[in-house]
Amino acid sequence: MYEHIVAITNSYTTGRRIAWHYSEQKLNPEILSGFKSKMIEYDVFSDISFHKLQTDSQSWSSIVEKDSFFADLKTYDEYKEFLTIAKKEKEISAIDIAKYVLSRCSMSNLKLQKIVYFIYADYLTRTGKKLFDDEIIALQYGPVISNVYDYYKCNGRKEITVNTDKREVMIPATFAKLSKSDDSDEMIKSIETILNKYGSKKASTLVDITHRNGSPWEFVVSKGKGIGTSITDDVIIENHDIELM
Repeated sequence: MYEHIVAITNSYTTGRRIAWHYSEQKLNPEILSGFKSKMIEYDVFSDISFHKLQTDSQSWSSIVEKDSFFADLKTYDEYKEFLTIAKKEKEISAIDIAKYVLSRCSMSNLKLQKIVYFIYADYLTRTGKKLFDDEIIALQYGPVISNVYDYYKCNGRKEITVNTDKREVMIPATFAKLSKSDDSDEMIKSIETILNKYGSKKASTLVDITHRNGSPWEFVVSKGKGIGTSITDDVIIENHDIELM
């Protein structure tokens, strides 16, 4: 008989469950200890469920044959690869925020850029923490997050909606990912605050707000760094109040 350990978590990026599978006739405690240590280091312990079972084979198919609960899992033999993905799933990206916004209301890519930027600035100035690691760049029409722009650019100038977006939005997965974040309440507070304040405004109005004299965008452009320069957190913290006038 073979003993199996199956560690499972959700991948909100792919919309499916993933698992680390380890099997021996007698499980190696050093491997299990290493897995546990790395899991604690990555702070993903509470996101993973564990299953221990026995079959007459070391193969993954023997597990699926025994219980169809495991049938749709994408499996990894190396626990470090599995845990790296699990850790990444906890990190909020600008696209995650954009998807949440689009679940609330339709808008063009241009307006979406400004809304996501304002959400980031609101969260940063209130909590002192980064909402996501994606770079914010000063371009012609204000702050832009390149990853979000590229993700939705296939929509052109048309409004992006949950039903008509040419890219899969996966709204339920986005809700789940945000809700599992350690700071979900503050994140959602910033999203709701900005949507209530700017959600009904035109994209051109939001562009004008980001172009105000002394704003983070204007500061970066006017100080000689120019279009295409990163708008850093310190600049946002120092100058975001101009955008609140």
